[in-house]
Amino acid sequence: MILKVVAGVVCLSGLACLAEGLTPEQKGWVAKGKRFERAGWIYLHVEGEARARGGQHGYLLAKEIGEGLSGTKAVWEHDTAMEWDWLAKRAGAMFVPKIDAENLAELDGIAEGAAAAGVKMSREDLIAYNGILELSDYWWPQELKKIKDEPAPKEVRESCSSFVATGSWTKDGNVVLGHNTMQSYVDELPCVIQDIVPAKGHRILWQTQPGWIHSGTDFFITDAGIVGSETTIGNFEGFSTNGVPEFTRMRRATQDAGSLDEWAEIMKRGNNGGYANAWLLGDISSKEIARLELGLKYAGWEKKKDGYFCGIEYRRESEDSETRNRAKRNGYSIIIHSAAPAVEAIDEGVSRQDRRGVRETIRSGSLRYVSRPKTGWRENVVRTF
Repeated sequence: MILKVVAGVVCLSGLACLAEGLTPEQKGWVAKGKRFERAGWIYLHVEGEARARGGQHGYLLAKEIGEGLSGTKAVWEHDTAMEWDWLAKRAGAMFVPKIDAENLAELDGIAEGAAAAGVKMSREDLIAYNGILELSDYWWPQELKKIKDEPAPKEVRESCSSFVATGSWTKDGNVVLGHNTMQSYVDELPCVIQDIVPAKGHRILWQTQPGWIHSGTDFFITDAGIVGSETTIGNFEGFSTNGVPEFTRMRRATQDAGSLDEWAEIMKRGNNGGYANAWLLGDISSKEIARLELGLKYAGWEKKKDGYFCGIEYRRESEDSETRNRAKRNGYSIIIHSAAPAVEAIDEGVSRQDRRGVRETIRSGSLRYVSRPKTGWRENVVRTF
């Protein structure tokens, strides 16, 4: 199927151009959007007010959003034996009062744009879809305990590895960020590179999935000079139904923050414990880097202008034992990511931590959890800032 982009309107060969079904207002929205494909990636540009951005997103990626939503529904129902509509209804009731007006408007715009392209979905569908990581891995285990006295142990989710370095640890003293993504083969591929130019806030370029208003993988840069990625914190338990969804906080932090400290404060505000991550951040102007380890009851925040931070999937029990013991004593889940397994690999590459050096470090396995056959991983493009 050949895809052509003409003034922001998608036409598929062999099909009538879908633009005829748009209202005048929607045509104005879509004219400002853009989509093209290259080497398996979909580039999506959206701009303007929230509902207009959502309309562009929903219309230009309608097919992919429909496929992603369908796949997510199937996985949820297979893994939980609960209907998707049950989840969507509860996610909407729990999250809508906590989601800011701008993010809600963008979600509504996505549903509206997709509907104009012939793909129907509700606001609640999109909320559950955007929040599926925190719903399935954090909220659902707590709900399951209400149904079963002793739920079966949850399979460990294999996730990402990443590091950020600066100063004498990089070839030219600038920020270097490397990241890979691990996910199940049945998950929707995060194959979208989205360029967001909001009417208010900072321009964002990030990797994401069709239909999401956050990144999820997460790999991003903003025009405030903030770059970031994350790795999921393993063996974490804890979720607050009274908190703000992680996907909402991540979007607000990335669009609104002008500094590393501001980004972290937005993420911590209203924290619900969902999608608990170690966030690795960099400021390309000040050349400062930071790590935010955000659980539910405990958050670690570190910054430096010379050195590195890692987020990787293994730990050494001897490392940072006092922090672990303190967390246990206070009823906190253990959320410490250890950099130890990667130290030697990074030490060897101090003089070459440029794009090539980071890629080699990631591919060497020093920063990668050995995956099971049914689990895949996708390396993000390494960037030197």
